[in-house]
Amino acid sequence: MLMKSMVRHLLKIVLLLQLLLAFNVSALSIDDYLAQVDSGKQKLTLIDVRIPALFSQSHIPNAINIPSSVIARKRLPRLGSVVVYGDGVDMTVTQKSVELLNAKPGISAEMLDGGFPA
Repeated sequence: MLMKSMVRHLLKIVLLLQLLLAFNVSALSIDDYLAQVDSGKQKLTLIDVRIPALFSQSHIPNAINIPSSVIARKRLPRLGSVVVYGDGVDMTVTQKSVELLNAKPGISAEMLDGGFPA
């Protein structure tokens, strides 16, 4: 039973890595994110791309909610460095959001590894 669980976990990791390579999206670990926030050297905007109902239930402190469904048409100011997170389950939604944000002027986005559950 333990071996089966480990294999499933490894398969999930492999699939996540394949998706990251396919989308060419960098992922930031929660530890790296917290270190950047603590250093205060760079302003980071944290964007939660989950639906508003989930955001209102709970979210990472200081995050703003821009649902993935509106990112493509949303006009945004030059936010600089942005960290994006989703539900941690469907990483393709978060990755697509990062790609769309990176296509906007003045935004450099990367994904929070593991999403909200991280």
